[in-house]
Amino acid sequence: MTWSRFHFLCREMNEHLQTSESPSVAFEHASRCEAVHWYGPASKKRSLQFKLEERLKNTASREKALIATSTYGALDFSEPIKALDKTKRAHTYLSYVTGIYLLASTVYMTKVIPAFMAMYENLNFPVSDDMAWYVDHWNAITATIALVLCFSILSSHTMKRISCLAIEPARSLLFRLLMPSKIKASYQQLLSLMNYPIDYDESDNELYRYLNQFIHNPGRRHQEITAILSREKQVLQRRLEAYTTLLLTISGVVIIYSIYCFINSAYQPLFTLSSVS
Repeated sequence: MTWSRFHFLCREMNEHLQTSESPSVAFEHASRCEAVHWYGPASKKRSLQFKLEERLKNTASREKALIATSTYGALDFSEPIKALDKTKRAHTYLSYVTGIYLLASTVYMTKVIPAFMAMYENLNFPVSDDMAWYVDHWNAITATIALVLCFSILSSHTMKRISCLAIEPARSLLFRLLMPSKIKASYQQLLSLMNYPIDYDESDNELYRYLNQFIHNPGRRHQEITAILSREKQVLQRRLEAYTTLLLTISGVVIIYSIYCFINSAYQPLFTLSSVS
């Protein structure tokens, strides 16, 4: 479902509410409007649009539903939180490099290292410190890379869902465990703002109290909501980009260091052979 359809349903529902219909009946009439298909497909379950629709439909007070639908109908939530395309491509590239490294290092450890060890023993040469260190720590290096990559992939997936407004904080374990506090705060503030037209009478919310100053001035209230909403989306996007850059940097450093250790270890036998000759 697009936000255009949601806003249209709110405008249509508001007209039916003004004829003394209950919120549930008004919503059903709005949903059956012949023109609704011009505004996009129906909402998917678990989407934010669907949840807001359900809340509007189940609003106990007609007066409250009138205020909510009037506000939603005048707003535009369609401004997207831009996808992190560049960092997504970088993350994909790192994943490929990591896969190649893990494959090459596994072949090296299982096929090449035994032959090198036999060569060192036949030549009565001590194993180099760099090679011995890599062999001893290969399991730990591989596990670290796997953990960093998994963490990065799961975090990227979670951030993608955040940018689509598809996460419910209370039900998402990944959101609570993987996201920094600043991203969580921005996202929850954004959701709070988008729920304001329904929850406007909550007195313990500072933002709601500010917007309620304009409860009798709908035009001004719509302007303030739009301005704050745009800013909150920009703040959230910047924080998502910064966190993605941090994850890519950490992943890149770990992978590059691992590749360096692998190459350094692999070339040690060549140095040994050159010294013998």
